Parts: sequence; structure tokens; C-alpha cells
Amino acid sequence: MCTPVGRLSDEMILRILECCEDELKYHILRDEGAKSSPAFLLCRRWRNIAIHSASLWTHISLPMPSALFALFCNRSRHLPLRVYIKTQSMPGEKENYHRLGSFLLQILPRIAHLRVDWSCELPEAKPLNAFLAEQVGQREWSALTLLEVEDVEGDSDPHVHFNAPQLRILRYEGQGFSVPYFSKDSIVNLRLNCPILAMDDLLDVLSRLPRLKQCSVVCVPDLDADDEFHRTVSLPELRRLSFGSIYVSQMSDILEHLILPPQCRMDLSICEDSPVQASFGQFIAPYLIFSDKCWLSDTSDYIGYYFSSKSDGDIDIAYHPEKDGPEFEPLRPLASHANTLTFIDLEIQSLPFAGEVRRILDFWIHVKHIGIHTGKVAFQRFLEAFAIPPNGPCPRLESFDCTETKFCTNHMNQFLTLRLTHGSPLKKLTFTKRLADAEEGDVDYSLLVKTIQKLNHVV
Repeated sequence: MCTPVGRLSDEMILRILECCEDELKYHILRDEGAKSSPAFLLCRRWRNIAIHSASLWTHISLPMPSALFALFCNRSRHLPLRVYIKTQSMPGEKENYHRLGSFLLQILPRIAHLRVDWSCELPEAKPLNAFLAEQVGQREWSALTLLEVEDVEGDSDPHVHFNAPQLRILRYEGQGFSVPYFSKDSIVNLRLNCPILAMDDLLDVLSRLPRLKQCSVVCVPDLDADDEFHRTVSLPELRRLSFGSIYVSQMSDILEHLILPPQCRMDLSICEDSPVQASFGQFIAPYLIFSDKCWLSDTSDYIGYYFSSKSDGDIDIAYHPEKDGPEFEPLRPLASHANTLTFIDLEIQSLPFAGEVRRILDFWIHVKHIGIHTGKVAFQRFLEAFAIPPNGPCPRLESFDCTETKFCTNHMNQFLTLRLTHGSPLKKLTFTKRLADAEEGDVDYSLLVKTIQKLNHVV
């Protein structure tokens, strides 16, 4: 007790051991015993605390030697368990699967989190669905709240029915047709990652999970799948829907078959069809019509569109145009349909010619705020578009934000004067002072705009 370590309380030592164990969970060396932290053997006192602390023995990795399995079961007492099953290096003989099944059945009522990494690389290997149907059947997983499955090979025969009334979270990576069935519709959080996924398989999975609140799907669309009729699927409690790597046409089809609550937020990563089967402009048209605000960001990897509405959920779209296709103009979809946008913010690398920009501006009849963050040449083109007759576009424009954009004094002065002349002067102008022309600090815009905000940096 003379050293600082010796003066630590049992509670503090246990907390240190739990932190060490977190680093080592899921890493039990089969045939060599548990890979425990050196802290467990620091001294007799620390070892005794480790042995008698049930919370340090609740992570079980299967398969493992029988004696070690019994040790974990005994020392974890009656606490809920986190179980990791990995079969990659497990011999495929039938008795090994029976042994694994026997271990599972002994702790089945105590398993709270189950992670399965299933491999069928060996010729004798048994598919996961067949293993569960044979070894577990309809027995109840009474404590299971989280299920993670990685089963890339997959097998739809037989269909497995999980009897897990407390299950809340399902994370599944594998074939869409292999997703298990569940006896209770208790799942509220789904993450689905499939190498190939037909729309019919996806809708079938979603139809079995009507209480979902969060749903994330990442897949490679199956373009060769037959277009089969599928009834619409209602997800009345869904709060967030995420999709990755979906073609425009398929995303349109999926959303047409889903009934979502108005406040559901969507995060969509969409690829352009090749050949083009659906227009991206047509896809975002409903969000243009019903949204109040739009943020556009043009990056090297994708073009981001974020739509916000006072009444409906937000929509965040990452659009990936065809790399070898015709050049995609990010602004053009914002002029594909009439809209009610009042706020538009553009972080964009380039712009089309002034005439095309003017055509786009004519659609923004309700806009009160425009933010434009781009290069000097593109910004000059943007201002020139406002001067193209007849009349001035964006008649309700009140606020103009060009922070982080270098601009010319004369062009800005002409733009503000034009707004005043047409009877729709700006009420607020915001720009970054350090990016203005050398003489910009001496220019007085107070006669042209009511409020001027000069920033030294972006807030």
C-alpha cells in the first residue's frame, strides 16, 4: 500500500481493468486460453479483483475450449453476455457445429449482444441459416437486444425465424435473400449491407420490420433483377432513412413503394444511371417544390444537395454523376421545376455562362437569401447574370452572402446599384474583408444596402 498504485481503491482498479478488457474483447485465442491484459496479473490483489469481477468475463468468443467456456460462464455469474462467433478457421466437421450449438444453448437466455462472422470456405462448412435452424430452432433469445451478422455467402434455405422479443438493433452484411425472419416486430434500428440487392428483396425485408425508427442500406444495385410487383411498405415510425450506392431510377422506384412519415430525414448517396433511365432533375423535383432551404456543395467526389423544410424531414443527397458521361452542371437541377425555396447557399467550383445562370435565377422567384462561395471569375459571371434584361431576377432577394469569395469592386457596385434601380435593393451584404480588392476597404456601400457585414474570417 506504500506505492501510488497500491493506494488505489478496488473500484478504481476494476475500472482500469474494464478499460483494458475493452481493448481485448472479441480476441480470445482458441486453444491457448484467453488473451487477458497484463494488468490482470500486476499483483495478487489485482488478480483477485479480476477473478471475482463478473463484468470482466462477459465477452465470450466462440468456438473455444470447453474448460475455458465453463470458466467464463462461471465467473460472469448471471450477467448479460456479449458473444462473438467466428467460424473462419473452425474445422468443418459435423461435431464442431454440434459443439458450437451446445455452447450457444447453454448461454442462450443470457446473450444480450451477438456478433456472428460466418464463413463457408471449407467444403464441409454448414451455412448459417442451416446451423441456426438445426441447433437453435425456435428457442427464445430472451435477452438479445443487438444482433450483428456477417454472412457474405448467404443461404435462403431454410428461412430462419429468430425468437428474440427484445431485439432492437439488427446489423446485417450478406445476401438480401438471407436476412432472417423475426417472430416479434421489435427491431427499431436496421443497418443492411448487401453486395447485391434486388429491390423486391429489400422491400420484403422492410415489410417485416414495421417499427423501424432508423434504417441504413448500403448495396450494389441488381440491375438484372426482374421488376416484380411489390405492395407498398409502410414505416410509420421511421425517423431516418439512409441509402448508399443506389442508381437514380432504383431510388425512385424504392421511394415510390415506401410510405414514410413527413418528418423522416433521408440521407441518399445516388449514382447516375448508365444508360440514363431517370433524370436527376426529375428525382429532386418534389424536394424543390416542398423545401424552404437548399445548400449545394460541389466537391471532387460528389455533388451535395441538402434540402430543409419547415413541415417535412430534411433530405441530404450526395449525387455521383457518370464520370465518362456528359459534363454535369450542378445548378441546373435547381431550375428543373418551379419551387418555393427562400434560402439558397452555393459552394461551387464553377458556373455556366451568364445566360444559363440567368435562366436558373428566373426560377428563384421566392428566394430571400443567396449565399455564393466560389472563385472570382465564376462570381463575376454570377453577378453579370443579374444584369441581363428584362427586369431583375430574384425580386424578393434581401440578403447576399459572398464570404470566402474574391470579387471586383466595380462588379459589386453595379450589382447593388441595379438592385436599387429595379426597386428591390438588398437589405444585407456579407463578405470576407481580406478577399476584397485592395481598394475595397475604401468603398462605401451604405447608400446601396442597409446592413453591411465585413468578416475577417468565416464565423
